[in-house]
Amino acid sequence: MAAFVAAVAPVSRRLAAAAPRLARVHPCRGGIVAVPRRSRRVVAMATSPAAPPASSTQAPPQPSVAAAGVTPHVSYTSLDGNSFVLAAGPVADPVVRLFIDPWLVGELKFLPAVPNFYTATKARIDEDTSIAQYGRIDGIVLTQALPDHLHTPTLKRLDKAIPVLAPGSAAGPLADLGFTDVTIMRPGETATFCGVAIEATTGSLVGPPWQDPENGYIFDFGGGSPAARVYYEPHGNHGDDVLRRVAEVGVDVLVTPVKTVAFKGIGYKLVNGDDALPAVAAVGVSKVVVLENTNTKGVGILNAAIGVKGTIDGFKAGLGEGVQVIVPKVGEPEVLCEGDA
Repeated sequence: MAAFVAAVAPVSRRLAAAAPRLARVHPCRGGIVAVPRRSRRVVAMATSPAAPPASSTQAPPQPSVAAAGVTPHVSYTSLDGNSFVLAAGPVADPVVRLFIDPWLVGELKFLPAVPNFYTATKARIDEDTSIAQYGRIDGIVLTQALPDHLHTPTLKRLDKAIPVLAPGSAAGPLADLGFTDVTIMRPGETATFCGVAIEATTGSLVGPPWQDPENGYIFDFGGGSPAARVYYEPHGNHGDDVLRRVAEVGVDVLVTPVKTVAFKGIGYKLVNGDDALPAVAAVGVSKVVVLENTNTKGVGILNAAIGVKGTIDGFKAGLGEGVQVIVPKVGEPEVLCEGDA
């Protein structure tokens, strides 16, 4: 659905212009980043380890949510749809909580100006749902700028000082919403965000062929253990080059959809669950978290035009031995890594 909507209503791509830089302490957990000063916002452009200048001595970003050599506990909490929380530290009192593509209040609409085009709701969200009930939000990570990832009704209700990490396509919308601490990442770039080392990977192309792809991410919570690293791409589009990079880094947890969403009749895929099994085999993860992004209730023209193929049981049947499949319950933390702290 995202690819179709993007093609007919391209997302604004106003990127930050060049500006003088200064060092400041990241408000999440004290990570130092370089940020340009703007009149309305602060935008940090992430660093790229792939091709640094010849004179550069900058080391790749390092996680700092735990002491050096200490592997933190890492947990995952589903918020239904594309939304979830990654947390480091004890489940009852985490050190950092990152909200991924948060849709926390209200409805989801694609092309709201077109009557009955597409509206979706979540079972756990009603008119009385408040932002406060989700607890502390240390940082926001966006994978795309489409409404099911950059959910404007939610972002309007959040504190605009909360740090946000996002692809370039989200820079303009985030500025319009008034966010003041935004880190823009492109595939291949890395940054330390809220104490978590993050590498952007090539994500889904959700618009015309000349548009830049969106982002997937490798999250490294520290300790040097693959068990504390998580790879995520919301549409299940895992390119061969990305899988090679994920395997090279050493990642133990894959978050991915396992069902395919496609237009009826023509078979054009909007969510590629068919790539989940090859991704597991290529990367060699020991845990797969199923992203249940087909659980929301949709109505409208677009909803009638798409279908869902595949099952979680079918995905499990195709796996080899030694891979744990986690099907999270909404709102209940799942421990991904039993760390030292």
